[in-house]
Amino acid sequence: LDIHIGYSYAMKSIPAFKDVLSLTVRDIKDPAVIGLACSPLERLQKLKVTLIPEDAESMFQRIPDIMLPEVTEMSLESSPHVVGLIINSMHAPKLSALTASMELVDAPVKQCITLIAERFTSSLRNLTLHIDDLDDFSEDEIDPLIPTARSFADFFAPLYTLRALTRVAIAFRFETPCIITDADMSRIAEAWPGLRTLHLPFVINGGMSPTFSITALPLLTKRCVHLHSLFIPLPDASPLKDMDLASLPPYSNVVTRLHVAGNRWPEELREKAYEYLDHIFPQVRDRGIILGEEDFDDLP
Repeated sequence: LDIHIGYSYAMKSIPAFKDVLSLTVRDIKDPAVIGLACSPLERLQKLKVTLIPEDAESMFQRIPDIMLPEVTEMSLESSPHVVGLIINSMHAPKLSALTASMELVDAPVKQCITLIAERFTSSLRNLTLHIDDLDDFSEDEIDPLIPTARSFADFFAPLYTLRALTRVAIAFRFETPCIITDADMSRIAEAWPGLRTLHLPFVINGGMSPTFSITALPLLTKRCVHLHSLFIPLPDASPLKDMDLASLPPYSNVVTRLHVAGNRWPEELREKAYEYLDHIFPQVRDRGIILGEEDFDDLP
């Protein structure tokens, strides 16, 4: 059932569809009506909500409880303040997949992430976060805004309590760089050993140097033995400078999809970086690299 609603009173008709299993509600302005409309749907399993609230931060500080006893998949798109309100009001003990899309406003986004970690510690398996840096972006070609880099740990460390995650996809859409260190990669591998898919934020033309080192990747696959899809920002290839690749031991893992994107490797290390990735991910069948404005470049 897919409903486009411009006014809150139209939500009153939703409880009449008591046997609906999947519901999409678009363009509502009042998050307070979600619980009133959806809680009576005792068989509901999938819920997608898009909100366009007006001055939500001043209008809504708390909304009625949203009882979703059978919901396993949910998608939310709104301001981070409203997404946080909804998450804090949700009672969804079976929720295993959550997608949240919001603008990059630091404090409320961090609060949302903390609430996700607190509310769905034992149930969540699949988490997708789309964060649009609209406030950090300018189309002025003469005097463009320089995007402010964010620390991965500063934003996403609360998620490490979600030990049952098997799929994590985090994207800063547009131009905001996200600094991911070797320590972050180690904590990811330790916190989410059941990972099958990992998608970390990257920027194609951010003009920044790579962050975590390319040699941090084997630890990830050693600890996450089920990992098969990996989408990562361009790692720092400098540790390969004096490395003899012929002396490396053989590697074994189940990674079959590998995509890397970022600014550029130094020309003198580029082929060596390709060869190293090829060595540590021997089972890859779907792979590509985007460097700056170049198209996908297949690994050797």
